[in-house]
Amino acid sequence: MDRKGKLVLKILGLIAILLIYISNRPSTETISKGNIWMTDYMLAKNKAKVENKHILIFFSGSDWSRPSIELSRDVFEQEAFKSFAKENLILLRLDFPKHKKNLLNVEQAKHNKILAEKFNNQSHFPLVLVIDKNENVLLRTEYKKDGASGFLAHVEKTLTAF
Repeated sequence: MDRKGKLVLKILGLIAILLIYISNRPSTETISKGNIWMTDYMLAKNKAKVENKHILIFFSGSDWSRPSIELSRDVFEQEAFKSFAKENLILLRLDFPKHKKNLLNVEQAKHNKILAEKFNNQSHFPLVLVIDKNENVLLRTEYKKDGASGFLAHVEKTLTAF
């Protein structure tokens, strides 16, 4: 094989390695029906510090937990929540899907499991936490089926106390 051929093979090998790396690393943001949710805790934490905001962590069972699905639909997909969150919160979604077609990549699943051990060791789904930029838990709640306005009132009350 000549020099050009070897160079082409090396370049293709590097591209393959890069593609494998990108596909296996946790994504930083996902777009879910217009909401932007981060999926990397360290990035969310850094963004919270820079923007001086609290982090809302949503532990979700997106494809098996009816309350998680209802919370997403009834609260997080509503314009009132989106507007409030954009101004006041960093959103972090930690999903734990069970159906094969929805499974996360290995790194993201490991990332979410580590955070569940830290913040949700009893495996409540859904669970919503609001933490400050120093990881102090300010609010811990499950879905109470009181819609976006009730949920926002609960969160706003917590945020004004801190």
